[in-house]
Amino acid sequence: MRDGDTSINSEINQQPIVFRSRPRPVPPTSVAAWRISALILTLSKFHGSSASADHLNILMHSLRTPTTRSRFVAWWEGSFTAGIGSFNLEPSLEITIRLAHADGLVSISPKGRIKLLEPGVQFARALARKDDVLTEEKQFLESIVPISTAKLTRAMALIR
Repeated sequence: MRDGDTSINSEINQQPIVFRSRPRPVPPTSVAAWRISALILTLSKFHGSSASADHLNILMHSLRTPTTRSRFVAWWEGSFTAGIGSFNLEPSLEITIRLAHADGLVSISPKGRIKLLEPGVQFARALARKDDVLTEEKQFLESIVPISTAKLTRAMALIR
């Protein structure tokens, strides 16, 4: 090391550390573990534990925030008239499905239908047993069971 390097390091070390803003936490919807868990939980509520990507898109997006959940439930129960733009697609769904498929939790049919495999069913059961995991998401999904694919198809028409 040259002599000049130590004086620069010394000067840097003497500078005060000042935090000007608090870092924002990563929202759970951006974390792969949350997205995969939400996907498995959502699929488990469909008849036969399988759904089309279109139907999953609507529900996965609706799971994201309290606002999207309450708007969806209001529409589902008939107290909100949805118009074009009322529902959105979930941008991370495709990669989430691929990750769940790579983990052996779901299968993807040639027609694009996503189905829980036995490890996915076991994972869904484990999630259901845990009272302190995904509580808001579970409440949301329970409020719309049984899931009507015909209703979800009507919601898809409002997106496209």
